[in-house]
Amino acid sequence: MSDTNNSTWNRLLLWGVGLLVLITPFSSAQADIGPKPSMDFTFEFVDMTSLSILGGALIECEDSACKDGSPLEELGPQYFSCEQDACHSLAYGYAPYHRLVIDFSDGKTRQSNVFEKRAYNANYTVTVQPDGMQVKEGWGTPEWLVGGMMLGLVVGPVLLCLVGLGGIALVIFFIIRGSQGKVHFSQSKALFILTWIVSLIILVIGSLFYTPLLFLVTVEAVVVIIGAKLLKAPKLSIFTVTLLANLLTIPLTLIAIPSLSTNASYWSFLLFWLIAWFIESIFLGLSLRQELGFGKAFGLALVMNLASLAAGFILPAGMGFGL
Repeated sequence: MSDTNNSTWNRLLLWGVGLLVLITPFSSAQADIGPKPSMDFTFEFVDMTSLSILGGALIECEDSACKDGSPLEELGPQYFSCEQDACHSLAYGYAPYHRLVIDFSDGKTRQSNVFEKRAYNANYTVTVQPDGMQVKEGWGTPEWLVGGMMLGLVVGPVLLCLVGLGGIALVIFFIIRGSQGKVHFSQSKALFILTWIVSLIILVIGSLFYTPLLFLVTVEAVVVIIGAKLLKAPKLSIFTVTLLANLLTIPLTLIAIPSLSTNASYWSFLLFWLIAWFIESIFLGLSLRQELGFGKAFGLALVMNLASLAAGFILPAGMGFGL
C-alpha cells in the first residue's frame, strides 16, 4: 500500500476516533435528558372543605399489598413533589404498585389505596375524604407511544429540518402562485398534495413533543372551512394555505407552551401568540390576495387562533395550556 493511501487511512482513523470521543458523552447525556415516565396527581375533596397540601411521598411497592414499600428516591431528574393543590413525579422507572401519603393543612396525614400505573405519562384523580384517599388513573400517554417518542427525539429534529426546508420552498411557491391568482387545486394539484404530505409529517413529529398539537390544528381547520364558506371563498385553497401557515408557526407554539409554567410567563406566551397570528395573516394575505385580501386574511387568522387558544385552555389539566 502506498504512503498516500496510508496517510488517507490514518486521517480517516483519527476522524473516527475523534467522532467516537465526541459522541460518547453526548449519548450518555441524551440518556439522562430523554423522555421518562411520569405521574401527575390532581385532588378533589368529598364531604369536607378543600385543604392545602403541605408535603407527601410516593411509596413504591413490589407487592400488591404494599407491605414493604419505600418512598421514591430523589436521584438526578427523578423526584416526587407537591404544590398546594397538586403533586407531580418523574422517574427513571416505577415499581409495579404505588401508594400516596400526603400531609394536609388540617394536621392529618392520609394514605391512599394501592394503585398501579398503565400509561407512560399517567394522570390521576385523588379523591380526598376525612378518613383517607382514593386514587384513580385517568387519561395518559400510552406505553406504545414511548418507542415513537424516543425515535422522534433521535430522528425528529433532522427530519423536521429537512421537511422544514421543503415547507419553506412550498411557502415561496404559494406566494408566487398567489400573485398569479393560481392557488386552486385544479391548477396546482402537485403543490396541494405535497403540502398535505409535508404538513402531516411535521404535525406528527410536533405531536411527539406536544400531544394535543394535532387536535388544536384540527380546531383551526374546522374554523377555516366554516369561515371560507361564510366568505364564499374556495374552501380547499384556504384550508391548504392555512395548513401550511400552521407549519410556519408550530416551532413558536412548541417554544411558547413551556413558558406557561409560571403566571409571570403569560406575557411571553401572549407575545408568541401575537407573532404567530401576524405571520399566518401575512402568509394568508400574500397567498390568497385575490380570494381574501389582507383584511379578511387578518380577520380569519384571528378567529382561528382564538379558537385554538380557547381549545387549549379547556383541555384537561396537564394537556392544555392551563390557567
